[in-house]
Amino acid sequence: MTWHSRNKSIDGKVHHVLDSKVWAHIDRTWLEFGGEPRNVSLGLATNGMNPVGEKSNAWSTSPLLFLNYNLPP
Repeated sequence: MTWHSRNKSIDGKVHHVLDSKVWAHIDRTWLEFGGEPRNVSLGLATNGMNPVGEKSNAWSTSPLLFLNYNLPP
């Protein structure tokens, strides 16, 4: 779980989420979390959809996808 702490980009380009400004902001804002490389960083993605394709249904489905940003690409 420490891959991200050893593999930051050295050329200034974003090759992984850990090279982004947001990742650096989180590390600066929450020092206890950012200081421990074994902490798990998760991303959440969701997209509401109607699986049947009809607008008359009173329900929809929203799948949730959790991404572990600590693992190598």
